Amino acid sequence: MPPSVGRPKKYEIRKLIHMDTELADAIERFRESETDKPNSSEAIRRLLQGELARLGHLKD
Repeated sequence: MPPSVGRPKKYEIRKLIHMDTELADAIERFRESETDKPNSSEAIRRLLQGELARLGHLKD
């Protein structure tokens, strides 16, 4: 079998979401405030993980 081409899949589930401009702009401000400047997908993951952990919905 030939080796796979492209980036390895770190996350196996993909979700498509729709949002308004205000939310997209807030995510962009968060992204820009992070020292490592994550891409939009990583910024959204961090926001979701933080809030879900805060609410007790994310397992350790």
